[in-house]
Amino acid sequence: MADVAVLSSRIKDIGGAPGPRGMTLVGVAPYLRSKPLKFVLDVAWQYPGIARLDLGMSNLFMLNDPELVQQVLHDNGSNYRKSRFYTKLEPFFGKGLITSNGAAWRRERQVSQPAFSGPNLKLMVDDMVGATEALLRRWEAVSGPVDVAAEMMRLTLRIALKALFSAELADAKIDRLHDALTAVLRTAERRLWAVTPLPEIVPTGENRRFHAAIKVIDEIVYGLIAARRGALKHPADLFSLLLAATDENGNPYTDKSLRDQISSVLIAGHETTASALAWTWCLLSRHPDVERKLRSEIVNVLGPRRPDFDDLDSLVFTKMVFEDSMRLYPPIWTMSREAIDDDELGGYRIPADTAVMVCPYSMHRDERFWVNPEGFDPERFRPGQEEIQPRYAYFPFGGGPRMCIGSRFALMEARIILPMIAQRFHLHLVPGHVVEPLPMISLRPRNGLMMRLHPVH
Repeated sequence: MADVAVLSSRIKDIGGAPGPRGMTLVGVAPYLRSKPLKFVLDVAWQYPGIARLDLGMSNLFMLNDPELVQQVLHDNGSNYRKSRFYTKLEPFFGKGLITSNGAAWRRERQVSQPAFSGPNLKLMVDDMVGATEALLRRWEAVSGPVDVAAEMMRLTLRIALKALFSAELADAKIDRLHDALTAVLRTAERRLWAVTPLPEIVPTGENRRFHAAIKVIDEIVYGLIAARRGALKHPADLFSLLLAATDENGNPYTDKSLRDQISSVLIAGHETTASALAWTWCLLSRHPDVERKLRSEIVNVLGPRRPDFDDLDSLVFTKMVFEDSMRLYPPIWTMSREAIDDDELGGYRIPADTAVMVCPYSMHRDERFWVNPEGFDPERFRPGQEEIQPRYAYFPFGGGPRMCIGSRFALMEARIILPMIAQRFHLHLVPGHVVEPLPMISLRPRNGLMMRLHPVH
C-alpha cells in the first residue's frame, strides 16, 4: 500500500498543467477564435505534453504527445466520449453519428457499418466513376478559371447521395444543398468556440441565414425520405439499413431520426473528402515534380481507361499523394473528448468529465515526428519506407472506436477521382489567388481555390 501511496502522490492535479496566459474572464478563447491554426501550432511547440487552455467558463486540455493521443483515442478509448462541445452542434446536425454518444452512438455505428464494408464499397465504384465523368464533361465546356474547392464539394456530395442513398438530384438542388451545408458549417464552427453564443432564436443576420439553410436541408432530406418510403423497391444501400433499424425501444426510426442520420452522413461523407481533394490539387499545382510522378503512375497503371476497384491497390503513389495532403491539411483539424471515469495522462490526474483536445493539424506538422514537416513529400508514405514515428503522429481519420466510419470510402474515392481528373486536365492555380486554410469544422480553402483547367494532350 505504501508503494501505491507514493505512486499516487506523484500524479499531479490537472489544474496545475502549464498553458498559455489568457485574458480576464474569457481566457484564451479570443485567440483560439481569431487565429486558431496559429494558436494550436504555438501551443504544441511551447507545451509538448499537456497544455491547459483557459476558455473563461471552463478549461480544455490540449494533448501534444502521440502517446497521450493514443491513450485517449485508442488504448482507453472506451473511457472517452465526445465532449460537451459537440452538444453545441445538435441544433445544426441533430442527433446523428456526429453528435451522439454512448449506447445511441454504438447502435447507429453498428447499423451503418455494413454499408462501408469491402463488398459494398466495390459496388460504389461505378457511382464514383459516373459522377466524375459528368464533372469532366461539364469542364470540357469551361473556358475560364473554376473554384475547384466548390467543384470537389459538389462532386463528393453527388457521390455520397448516389452511393449511400441511391439518390440523384438536379444540379440546381445540389447547389442549394451545398450552399446550405456550407452556411450551417460556418455558423457551427463560430458557435463551437464562442464563450457565450447567442441563442438561435435571436434574429441576427447569421441566425436568419442559419435557419434558412436548415430549412433547405430539411426540405431536401425529408423529400428523400418520403420518396424512399413510397418506393416499391429499396436498393441495398445505407438508406435501406437505416429504414430497417430500430431505436432503443425497438421502434423503427422516425422521419426525424432518419433526417439526423442522413444529414450527419452527408456532411461527414462529402465535406472531409472534398476538402482533402481540394488541397491535393493545390499542392500538385505548386509541386510539378510530384504531379509528374502521379501522372506517370496513372499512365502505367491505367493508360487511358477509367479506374476500377481492382486497380486501387496498384495506385500506390496516388494514395501517398492524398495521404501527405491530409497530413498538411487534415480535413478534421481538431477534435475533443471527455473522460467518463477518472484517468491519468502524462502524470496528471484526469477527473471524470474533463475535456481534452487532440489536434491533427499541429501533430502532423510537429518537427519532433516529421522531417521537413511543412514540406509536401508523398515519399514519406511509401509502403515500407515510412518515417519511423509514433502511431498517433498521424491520424487524419481519428482512431480507436470512433475512427471515421468512412475512411475506406474516402481513400477509395480519392483513388478514383484523382486519376480520372489527371487523365483529362492539368489544374493550375490562378496567379495571385490567395490560398489559406479556413478552419471550420473541416479545413477548407478560405477564398475557394481558383484554378485554370488545361486539357491533357
